[in-house]
Amino acid sequence: MWTALNVFALVGWLALGARLCIVCRQDSVDVWSAAYIAPSVYLLEFLCCLEVGRIAVGSLKGNLGLGIAIHYIRCFVMAVIFPLTGTHVACRVALFAWVLTEVCRYPYYIFGGRIAGVLRYLTPLATFPMGAGAEAYACTVAMESLDGALKVLAALQVAVNIFGGAYGWVLMLKRSQRELSSTKKQSDKKR
Repeated sequence: MWTALNVFALVGWLALGARLCIVCRQDSVDVWSAAYIAPSVYLLEFLCCLEVGRIAVGSLKGNLGLGIAIHYIRCFVMAVIFPLTGTHVACRVALFAWVLTEVCRYPYYIFGGRIAGVLRYLTPLATFPMGAGAEAYACTVAMESLDGALKVLAALQVAVNIFGGAYGWVLMLKRSQRELSSTKKQSDKKR
């Protein structure tokens, strides 16, 4: 069942990436409001949240705290920020960062192997700062249209993305080094 969901998610993120490429060819279009974009992202993010649940119950390896933080941020940005910043470049950059991250992550869960492992662990080292920065920028842009608690949450999100993002990136780097050296040792033993 999980393999089928992973294949569905991979195909979904690939289709979303293709749709984003088509939509983003137009300069001032509201990407978030474009046909199929927001509903697709909500569905695909729901599948990511299921995986965080699997981490919580121990049926999937991963950093639970980082998973909760990343996917809470995505949900907040999708629900509050992107509807206000759909025409801004920050929305496009964040969405492409999410797509690249997920498209390079799912082959690891579907196929395994060294190449999939390298993609799984190295890609977020580039896409995570790009996505976190774009999310923070989008929050800053949206704050002029927000008030009350949502404005405070958006400002807090900027701080979390900057400081927590730097910390999260270091955790990802350490995990990448550990996983890739472990994978290399296993492939060296097979030779």
